[in-house]
Parts: sequence; structure tokens; C-alpha cells
Amino acid sequence: YRNLFTGTAHVHPDGTRIDTGRFSVVVSKKIAPGTQVTFCIRQQDIKILKPDKTLKPALSHNVLSGRIVSVFPFPEYCMVFFQISGSPHAHDLEIKLPPYLRERHDLYAGKEVSVAFWEPSIILFDGPN
Repeated sequence: YRNLFTGTAHVHPDGTRIDTGRFSVVVSKKIAPGTQVTFCIRQQDIKILKPDKTLKPALSHNVLSGRIVSVFPFPEYCMVFFQISGSPHAHDLEIKLPPYLRERHDLYAGKEVSVAFWEPSIILFDGPN
């Protein structure tokens, strides 16, 4: 499955920071520091940000900068491959958008953008007990 990551839990004032080595996410759930956590961000739950927009708190903790690697326009949706700044991977995230957002954000391969995860949409999986 795409957008599935494993990281280590760390203390954060608003819950827990999960560090994957490539990036971190903040979730409101309290998880014991040092715990290995697997999480998923669904393709449709990744938001492409407008540069001048003020972010809601649920988005502001989980912003990543990078660039669009490729754009695949399908009739009913658009798939975007996104590479986090400094990442050695060809792409890190797959993002699914309605077609009108591709035009609204003027998305194309090579464009530098920021993306955000809506915190309540980050799916946490319990590790082995």
C-alpha cells in the first residue's frame, strides 16, 4: 500500500511526534516514546497548500516541502507523485486530487510545492504487543 510509513514515537506538546527518518508527523494520540509506529496517509488526505494561505492547526503540524515528480491526469481524478525535499527516493508520497485542483494549483512535474496532512486523517496501526 502507498503512503505507508514506520517511525519512532517522540514526546510532543500536542501529543506524539513520529519520526520516519525522512520526515515527521505529529498526532494527538499519546504514544510511549521509543515505540515503533506504523501509519498511513490516504492519497486523498494529502493537501497541496497555497503559498499565502494560513493553515488550520490540524494541518500546520504536518507540512512538508518538496517537488512534484510527475502528474497523471485520469478522467475522474489526478494522481501526483511528490518527492520530499532532500529525499533520496524517486518519490515519497502519492496524492490523489480532483482534476480541477490540478488546474487551480497549476501542477506540473518539477514544481516546488508544500503539502500537508490533516492530523485526524493519519491512520495509526498498533505495533506488536
